Amino acid sequence: MILKNEEANVHRLLGKVGHLFDEIVVCDTGSTDNTVAACLRYGARVVRRPWRDFATARNYSLALAHGRFCMWLDGDDDVSCEDMYKIRASLDAAVEAKAAIEAESKRGEQPTQALYANDG
Repeated sequence: MILKNEEANVHRLLGKVGHLFDEIVVCDTGSTDNTVAACLRYGARVVRRPWRDFATARNYSLALAHGRFCMWLDGDDDVSCEDMYKIRASLDAAVEAKAAIEAESKRGEQPTQALYANDG
């Protein structure tokens, strides 16, 4: 996440979806409110970086992620309960697909597709 002065949104968003993720990486671009403290309460790893442009901040934060999969959320996103279930189901399916591909490879067969983990 890239955030600046999003304290209220952090509580709303991470309070809903923070439990879905093994890791939360936040790039704070100059908050003057309690955004950083709010993120830390949800277990986020917060890095501070001056604003340059969106792509630079996004790529910087994604490069710091160590999770198996990365998902991008904006501070003012709203995720419905239905979408939370879809996110969790998608992550679970991706993990199962990766395990199936790895098992197929161990039998000496060439997989037709590959799913690579972010082993950061």
